Amino acid sequence: IITLPYHRERKGPKEVSSVRFFGGTPAQNARAFEQSGADVLRVVDWLQKESPETVDKTRFGVVGISLGAIVAHLAMGRDRRIAVGVAALGSGDLADLYRSSLLVKILHRQHPVPPIRSEKDFLPLLPADPLTYADRNRPRNVLMIQAARDLFIPPRDTTRLWRALGEPPIQWLDINHFALSLVPDQLMRSTLSWFEQAWAQGSETRPTGVPDISVPTLKFGTVALIGGDGHVVVTPAVQWQFHTFAKRRDHMSLLHLNAGISDRGALVGAGLTVNAFVDVGLMSRVPLTRLPSSLPFRPYLSLHVVY
Repeated sequence: IITLPYHRERKGPKEVSSVRFFGGTPAQNARAFEQSGADVLRVVDWLQKESPETVDKTRFGVVGISLGAIVAHLAMGRDRRIAVGVAALGSGDLADLYRSSLLVKILHRQHPVPPIRSEKDFLPLLPADPLTYADRNRPRNVLMIQAARDLFIPPRDTTRLWRALGEPPIQWLDINHFALSLVPDQLMRSTLSWFEQAWAQGSETRPTGVPDISVPTLKFGTVALIGGDGHVVVTPAVQWQFHTFAKRRDHMSLLHLNAGISDRGALVGAGLTVNAFVDVGLMSRVPLTRLPSSLPFRPYLSLHVVY
């Protein structure tokens, strides 16, 4: 396990790790990514010197999540010794991430930086961008696990890197950036399965079976139910999207079934995804005190954020 720069014991007492990578100027952020990629390669150098009884020199792989996934892509592009990788919630195109990520916007509000005056200001990011080295990382075995509703890592940046890598196996999950933390055991099992397949087949042949990960899609927000008399009931609600019938081109669910809880009782319904924050469909409210003989389904609108 590599402790990245500016994390845990490698940061000052009042230092915020994310600021070093996403909250400074492009040049400052690039230095943090460069240092992280270099650290991974130094670990490979160290392992290379271990005895053959301790380390199999033909089986170097890397696993990264979020920031670690970006660094994993970067390290694989820079060093052909790393033949297998799993990158969850990462991306390339650091310049677009810098422009679009909600995390960057939040950090810049808390820690103001000089404004970007031209595209030249993004040039320092190129040596630290996985996109720069993507052509060197083909056809090695990279499994990508991504969040379709990610507000921190824009999905379009992930898609851009995926295409540059030659479209390796990828699993899109209908979640935001943090929900993968709900299923750490699944992530570990899928990672081990991927490594075992890749090593069994050789580094130049990608595994055919992509390990499956199932993560609950949880929605936090407000539901507006339209009654039979036209009266609208608005209530805060937590919903679980427990079944998906079809997916959109952007990898979010298209048609889905939901169950939830509100201050007016339980909720069950079928919905259509309008965008990452809005559903419409039919829903019924189930009183918690008694179970009615029938469930009247009414039109509903849901405004929410997915975990």
